[in-house]
Amino acid sequence: MRWVPEGLKYLGIRLSSELDKLFQLNYVSLLQQIKGDLRNWNLPHISWLGRINVLRMNVLPRLLYLFQTLPITVPQTYFSDLRQTFTGYVWRGKRARISYSELTRPVGRGGLGLPHAYFYYLAAFFSILYGLAKGTMGKLWENVLQAGITWPLSSLPWQSAPLANLGLRSHPLLGTLLRLWRKHGVALGLTTLTSRLTPLTHNPLFPPGLTPTFLDVLLPKPYIPLEAVVEDDRLLPLDRLVAPEIANKSMAKFQYAQLSHFIRSTTWLTEGLPPLAPFETFCTDKNRYGHIVSNLYSYIMRGAYKIDSPLLLKWETDLGVDISAEEWSRTFELTYFASRSQALRESNCKLFELVSYPVCFTCYGSIVA
Repeated sequence: MRWVPEGLKYLGIRLSSELDKLFQLNYVSLLQQIKGDLRNWNLPHISWLGRINVLRMNVLPRLLYLFQTLPITVPQTYFSDLRQTFTGYVWRGKRARISYSELTRPVGRGGLGLPHAYFYYLAAFFSILYGLAKGTMGKLWENVLQAGITWPLSSLPWQSAPLANLGLRSHPLLGTLLRLWRKHGVALGLTTLTSRLTPLTHNPLFPPGLTPTFLDVLLPKPYIPLEAVVEDDRLLPLDRLVAPEIANKSMAKFQYAQLSHFIRSTTWLTEGLPPLAPFETFCTDKNRYGHIVSNLYSYIMRGAYKIDSPLLLKWETDLGVDISAEEWSRTFELTYFASRSQALRESNCKLFELVSYPVCFTCYGSIVA
């Protein structure tokens, strides 16, 4: 074995002794490869939907591999460059006829399903968060992470204390992960400002904490969440939280008073605790799921596209009818999946997206205004 000071390549990832060089060595070089490949594939016979499929089936897997194996901070300018590269390839360098938001909108919501690179980046990062929140994944890297921090890994997604208080401000992985989570988790509907999973133990915002024996009868978890001591938005009485022989002890009463004061000092119960958000339910489900990144991407897209496509309203206005959500769902299914012919599917998509208008020669008018 010999030391390689200039770095090495392992499983397709260029490693360096300097963390600052990882982005340039891997992400920037991959972007240049993608641009070169798309220039070579910019052939006139590749259809409109065919180009989207090229990005989905060839380019996306390469990006996902890098997002998952090298989770580092990536600047927004990188994703802006990717966006321009994708749209330039789809439209062959011409003016875009459909907005980027409609291109990336899920197929079942009236879009064309173009991969949204930044949302896939978030999904890859949040898959790590899912593994931490589960707490039972049994991965060796989780043991390495846990050895370097004070707080249980499974509590990190629901901690609201500043990263400095958690000692994670400069952590190369957890610091970046929690910054992204706190920036996008609530905005994308993955969690809520006040989570039922907020830790009551191992929480730097609750300095007195709870002794290891207090409330141990509740849950065999690394930490005790808020939902374990609350019912109908009220703190449970002490005799329902601990065994009767413990409830009469002065230390238990004192700690219960501290807990009550801590909860009352917040707006958790006055505003009411919201139900578990989709990501929270996903993390607390006892089942283990595959395709974590794909599932998380679907949650992110659902949160990012809460409003239906404006095309739906335009079609209803032009046709003079109200179309139900079930009918629109059926329309989307017929538009994209009614035929295996790529040419027919593309014609259907162009019609729905109002890119081309069929002409009725009988009345010399357009079917769509």
